[in-house]
Amino acid sequence: MTDSLSQGTAGAAAATGGDGFPSVAGGGTPSGAPDAAAAGATPGARDPEGRTPHGRDPEASAPGEPESEPRPVEAVEPPAMMPEPPVLVITGVVRDSLGVLLPRAVVTLAVPGEGGRQLAKTRSAADGVFSVTAPGRADYLLCASAPQLGEERLLLRLEDHSVEVEFRVPVPGAVAD
Repeated sequence: MTDSLSQGTAGAAAATGGDGFPSVAGGGTPSGAPDAAAAGATPGARDPEGRTPHGRDPEASAPGEPESEPRPVEAVEPPAMMPEPPVLVITGVVRDSLGVLLPRAVVTLAVPGEGGRQLAKTRSAADGVFSVTAPGRADYLLCASAPQLGEERLLLRLEDHSVEVEFRVPVPGAVAD
């Protein structure tokens, strides 16, 4: 006695080729391209249209994967050249309240406010002249101090250009004109 399942299996076996896959009339693959084994093709061989013996484009998606279309190349603009921030230099001279030039006075650039962070520190030259570079546009506290005399502080707002300042450190006991 034969059941319907056995008959279906026997029928399916008769319809398959020796490799277990369904045969296509005229031989070859379901796409109609000649079978690689039957054609005697070597691995990696391609037909005149660039397809492999299995009829697939080697750059195409694998079977069962969605076909992907080539993406258009987007032109990318180079980043616009940002203008370099200006170099902001604070130059000046340190004098006492009587007008005497003060050599070796300490000049400090800091962030204003409580516990202002020190950004730069220098000393005035023999002629009282100093120069300090600020990191950028902002408000700064500039302080000049001289031993045995005291200090003077200036609050500066630097925008787009360098500035020049003059400190007048008070002399204790001197009367200003």
